[in-house]
Amino acid sequence: MRDPSPGHRQTDIAIPTATTRVIIESAIKVFIAKNSPAYLVSYTYDFDTLPKIYIRGLGVVPAKGSYQHLSSEQELEFRDPTTDAVLERVPLQETAVVAAKPPLNEVPTENQFPPGYRSYTWELPTSLQERANTVLAKYFNYLPRESNKLTYLATTYTQLPLNKKLTNSGVQAQLALLLSFPHDLATDKYSFHVQYSAKEGRALSDELRPTNNGEILGAANDFVDKIIAEMKAGR
Repeated sequence: MRDPSPGHRQTDIAIPTATTRVIIESAIKVFIAKNSPAYLVSYTYDFDTLPKIYIRGLGVVPAKGSYQHLSSEQELEFRDPTTDAVLERVPLQETAVVAAKPPLNEVPTENQFPPGYRSYTWELPTSLQERANTVLAKYFNYLPRESNKLTYLATTYTQLPLNKKLTNSGVQAQLALLLSFPHDLATDKYSFHVQYSAKEGRALSDELRPTNNGEILGAANDFVDKIIAEMKAGR
């Protein structure tokens, strides 16, 4: 699991929750905004009698797998996507506590992302959720949710690689992503949309603000291309 706050010591406080089909490997309390607590949760599941299952917040996924993401819910819910029958409800309880105040894993709200988006077609047999989970975990934590039959994956901010010209002048930047899918279901395949929020600041300062700097936005576009290429390279 991606560290919720590098440098913070964690203390085990509970045995991870498990059922015969779901194992909560870790659940750490964090904040996704001021006064907005959540869990950074890692779990595996296996419903081998079904072809697919539905996980609340993530949507329809393979019947066996593992995920790590943020959750503002008190439980994980698994359903049969055909009958809508509840398969499991597993409560979330802290398995480790951060020694200091729970860290902030800021997740921008949807209205904090500029409305422009980039559209990509998903053509792999692997589920998009699986590939996004694998790739996003290298750079971010993310919060899944559903609305109007779409799944949204909103990430935390991560440091954006910049050219030497910017870094030598003390510029730093951060980037968060918002993925939404499935779009364009009338076609044989479906598309997913990617929006991003970029902020810039100065070294040795915690103050970051939205940016219109062309070089930073170019670096953001390159970073998005890299992430999408990694997602599409998966098997």
